[in-house]
Amino acid sequence: MYDVDIKFGSSYLYHDNKYMAFVMHQFVYFAIVIIENSVYFVGDYIFSNMMGPIVDKALGHYKTEVTLQSPFPG
Repeated sequence: MYDVDIKFGSSYLYHDNKYMAFVMHQFVYFAIVIIENSVYFVGDYIFSNMMGPIVDKALGHYKTEVTLQSPFPG
């Protein structure tokens, strides 16, 4: 594998602080660019059983924890 194109559709990161939303967006976009560019060199390892489990564990098995405020304060 020598090329990958990561697209998330119309997904967007929301945050109350517009500066934090900008930083989060840039961090995710930069990470996507790094992965897309590194696939040419290490794509065979990333998408195989050799490095796949390591990437899964590093990315938290592609899950994230969402913390929501309680609808019942107090």
